[in-house]
Amino acid sequence: MESNQFLARLYRSPLVTIAAIRGACPAGGCCLSLCCDLRIMSEGPGHIGLNEVAIGISVPLYWARLMARVVGQASAERLCQFATLVAPREAKQARAARPAAPPSAGPKGARMHARASARRLVVSARPGASA
Repeated sequence: MESNQFLARLYRSPLVTIAAIRGACPAGGCCLSLCCDLRIMSEGPGHIGLNEVAIGISVPLYWARLMARVVGQASAERLCQFATLVAPREAKQARAARPAAPPSAGPKGARMHARASARRLVVSARPGASA
């Protein structure tokens, strides 16, 4: 219950929140990232998804609703029902995460990429603005 309270506070935060995903991001890590305004996933090995069904437990309702808000109801049902973990490229197609700066950009390039993505998000949220 406490974890859902934390996730609800993160989801409702007035601050722009960004999840930087590097490597594996299943279950709780995925849910945490779904509460953020942006999910930026590094290229390379790694995956994201709610895989609870694969180990015999149901996906918590709050988590499934978050997934549906981010990727759409039909995609969320498919991803959750089959415990699908998607790679970075598939995550972009499913709207679960945006691609990160290439690894060659280094930490400074990754921060610049995240800032630019956050600016686009803030600009697009302003009434009458276009990103």
